Amino acid sequence: AYITYRYADNLRRGLGLVYNPGEWVLGTTTPLLAMGLGTLGLIIPDLEAAGHWVGVISWIVAAWAAMALLWQAGWPRAGLVGGLFLAVEPAFLPSLGMETHLLVALMLAVAWAWLGGRSWLTMLLAAALLLTRQDSALWLLVLGLAVWRREHALPWREALGSILVASPWLLFAWW
Repeated sequence: AYITYRYADNLRRGLGLVYNPGEWVLGTTTPLLAMGLGTLGLIIPDLEAAGHWVGVISWIVAAWAAMALLWQAGWPRAGLVGGLFLAVEPAFLPSLGMETHLLVALMLAVAWAWLGGRSWLTMLLAAALLLTRQDSALWLLVLGLAVWRREHALPWREALGSILVASPWLLFAWW
């Protein structure tokens, strides 16, 4: 978490999204969280506290998304149990301040949106997921295969839309 906090602090101070000022190397695994904390740091200077509260809010969203996903699938009791279990998951507590909670919340929200046929929301959430962790592309691939299995059509529009939304950052980071 402290690597991301340092990137966020340098961004907040106007030094760019860098670990060491003047060295343009992307070393954070979660650029969306680093940029979000850098922006939030303009209001809440204590980045550890800001990261903690982003984690708490993401944890709540993850529990809601788990519940909503299962309700949408027609399993309302499982949704209540799943949402409750995620809400009281003790393993989440030590990782507050890291990207884990945001990543899980976005993964579940993308699944809820995509499997619910909410194309535009899916594209935006999937792009946010890619910007949170690039390896989450594997999760999007699994969801795409699930949609293909259910609908016998690949979700090209959602995939291309997500890539287009995320591509400016991905190109900048590559450059």
